[in-house]
Amino acid sequence: MNSEAIVKKVQLAWEQNYAVRMPGTPFIVVNGMPYNGRNDSANLSATINMILMERIQFNDCPPMSIAPNKQYVAVLHTEKVISALNSLPIKPRWLSIASFFWPARVGSTV
Repeated sequence: MNSEAIVKKVQLAWEQNYAVRMPGTPFIVVNGMPYNGRNDSANLSATINMILMERIQFNDCPPMSIAPNKQYVAVLHTEKVISALNSLPIKPRWLSIASFFWPARVGSTV
């Protein structure tokens, strides 16, 4: 570390980081914003995966494509359980039920 060129390079880097108020190292920027979460791979991976999910996120409510006065049953099959979800024809649940069926109709993998 006695090289004059290296000392100047390190000093310049320190001054530039100080000018932008970099809090320390490691300093991580995600999509132009400082990342303030934990710096372990699990949390960084979760943050990146959440950002990537924005590509498949719906921005609007799905169109009403079910009859609000009918009762629907959805059967979910997983590795450990088979579950049935009933929807009664109650007005406040219409949109939530329509939202449940919409990703299946458009082929979402979320």
